Amino acid sequence: MINSVIVFILLPLIAGILLLAVSYMRRLSMTISCLLLSALVIAALFAPRGLIFEWMDRPYEISTSLILLGRAFTLPPNLFSFCALAYLSGFLWSICSVLFDTKPNFNAMSLIIPALLVMMVAVDPFLYSAVIFEILALLAVPLLLEKRTRSTRGILHFIVLQTIAMALVLLSSWMLAGVSTVIISNPMILRGAALVLLGFVLWFPAFPFHVWMAELLIENHPWPVSFLLTGMQTTFPILLLVFLDRFAWLRNLPGLFENMKYFGLIMIAIAGIFASFQRNFRRQTTYLYLTETGYTLLIIGLAPSSGLNTLAMILLPRIFSFWFWAYCLSILETRYPGASSELSNLNGFIRDEPLLSLGMILGQVSLMGLPLLALFPVKHLVWFSLPIGAGWEWLLLGIGAIGTLAFILRLIMAMLTPPDPLTERPTQKLELPHPRLTLVGLLIGILLILAFGFFPHLFLTRFIEIISPFLLFVGGS
Repeated sequence: MINSVIVFILLPLIAGILLLAVSYMRRLSMTISCLLLSALVIAALFAPRGLIFEWMDRPYEISTSLILLGRAFTLPPNLFSFCALAYLSGFLWSICSVLFDTKPNFNAMSLIIPALLVMMVAVDPFLYSAVIFEILALLAVPLLLEKRTRSTRGILHFIVLQTIAMALVLLSSWMLAGVSTVIISNPMILRGAALVLLGFVLWFPAFPFHVWMAELLIENHPWPVSFLLTGMQTTFPILLLVFLDRFAWLRNLPGLFENMKYFGLIMIAIAGIFASFQRNFRRQTTYLYLTETGYTLLIIGLAPSSGLNTLAMILLPRIFSFWFWAYCLSILETRYPGASSELSNLNGFIRDEPLLSLGMILGQVSLMGLPLLALFPVKHLVWFSLPIGAGWEWLLLGIGAIGTLAFILRLIMAMLTPPDPLTERPTQKLELPHPRLTLVGLLIGILLILAFGFFPHLFLTRFIEIISPFLLFVGGS
């Protein structure tokens, strides 16, 4: 008998904890973590979806449940694709960690953090996912904090807001324990819905509780920060769907999906407005994540009419796009340590670093959703899920797109502008520890972004099964 909970949760969790003991041996810990993560991705993608299968003329049974510490964990086959995405992100960030000056414990964390994210989706009762994420948030301290950290304000704000979110989700769940369907006008139901939705607003994070992301990106190395944020960006939509699926009173609230749609559109517009005025390209990464959170809410808000297929299909190209943008930022951090992240500091950059400049521009336009790039096929479907005559919806989408495009044009202009000899330039320019491997990573990232844009059918439909448990409360899937 094979237990999916042991394979996809306990095994990487225990392996990551053991790797902490040898984290100072960077090459060994990276090799072990990458081998195990790649094996988990392959197992999740190609494992039989039936509970009983035959191999070499012998029947094997896949058990999907396990009791741990008095809590039930259930990981059915339709969530294996989500496991693949979680461990794929760990693999992408772990295999490149040797190129950048990350902390020795990063490879161990690349196993532990995805395992905790999968555990959040699998735990029953569902309210304990809030406790698991609080543990994950506390792990951000040893993951991010180091001697050269410029400030601890971002980490403190992150932990405080996630602790408040945990309290709100736990309080609403305990307040409504045992309630599945009830009269919607009941004041207790309305209070519980307000608490849990506010908890998710803090979790995602959504506007206006996103400030700590900018602080983390400014104060810490972009590689571990992007790993943490991308994992959250991948997991919380699935958690929200699980919560809506478990509690009928929540998904039956009048206007819930319509309000989520407009909230997502407003977030896209606000992110675009802030991005258009942004002069710091690290801080602008915050608005990329905020835009994608807006698209997530927009897709879920459109679910009753258009289904959830686009939510499942957007996860993989989003992971690769954020990975590639973080890869470019990390090269910049490694080559020019301590340099300013202002756009003016990139004057003449396209002449000095042509391939890295191309990568930074491609990373931005891919996340924006321009044609022939990674996110365009899915965002194209989202755009045309909106009614043609929906003027306000198209206006908000347009504001977001124009704002992001304005930043991209300013980024290109900064790179093309010759440096002013009177302007202070970075005084320290270091050689990359592995220049050839770094170049290979850039080329692979560019090819993958183009491949997702040109051949989306080869990559995206494989993950539609993620949303199969949630088809009962949507009309279009």
